[in-house]
Amino acid sequence: PLTTYTNPLPGQWSSTNCAALDTNGDLWVGGSTNTWNVGAAIARQTPGGWVPVGMGVQTVNCMLVENGRPTIGTPGFASFVGHWSGTAWVTYGQTFDGSVRTLLRLRNGDLIAGGDFLASGTTPVSRIARWDGTAWQPFAQGVDGPVRALAQLPNGDLIAAGEFLSDGLRPLNLIARWNGTGWEPLGAGLAGNPGASVRSLLVLPNGDLLAGGDFA
Repeated sequence: PLTTYTNPLPGQWSSTNCAALDTNGDLWVGGSTNTWNVGAAIARQTPGGWVPVGMGVQTVNCMLVENGRPTIGTPGFASFVGHWSGTAWVTYGQTFDGSVRTLLRLRNGDLIAGGDFLASGTTPVSRIARWDGTAWQPFAQGVDGPVRALAQLPNGDLIAAGEFLSDGLRPLNLIARWNGTGWEPLGAGLAGNPGASVRSLLVLPNGDLLAGGDFA
């Protein structure tokens, strides 16, 4: 049977937006609080109950947990990617001009962010970007719609999915593969209804890729 969890932070927690498991099996959830710049938008489930983590962020859209520390993406104009040092949020480079919707750590250590943004500071990074250790870098010309999910296949290929239809050069139909220099279609893509969207990706142990969303 499914386990039902209590509200992580009663009185200040208004929604849950994402969840992640730590290597020790702890469940972390990110969401929205009712208190600007005071409440914690992340909580960790422990045997003793929920523990708030990372004060000072009102909303978390997406999250990775690495070595017991969360790395998050936030919504809105001037959104950011950052990790919790234990005492403060440490941001990765300049802010984005739109929401960060998804994060992925590649096996080579690269951090990838996808979302609604068009730029990081003055650097164009249309909806998807790679952190090079100093700044966010674009994937060619990017894509023409929001990126909402990321995955890496067993062969190392990066897959992006969301609400985009093209990279400006070829049709992509909501999902695409990065070939090292540009985006290319993944099969025939996924579409079929106005406002179609891919919202989640999962790579199975046998290498199959699952996609979930609002497509027909």
